[in-house]
Amino acid sequence: MPFLDGWGFLAEFKKLKSKIANKVNIYMVSSSIRETDVKRALDFEELTGYVVKPLHKAQLAKIFKKIYHENW
Repeated sequence: MPFLDGWGFLAEFKKLKSKIANKVNIYMVSSSIRETDVKRALDFEELTGYVVKPLHKAQLAKIFKKIYHENW
């Protein structure tokens, strides 16, 4: 993202989430497998999941099934 990275987005979203009525599922898709990044992601309760690139079709299907379990 040109002005904001994923961490910056999460920080801004955290400020706004009280104004959002519906549940928002946010998955961070990253090329980083560093333990520090995974741990940092877990510190954001707003984050639904952390996925390491490359994202495969089966992983994406699993995410959609988890989110839309009865309508998928």
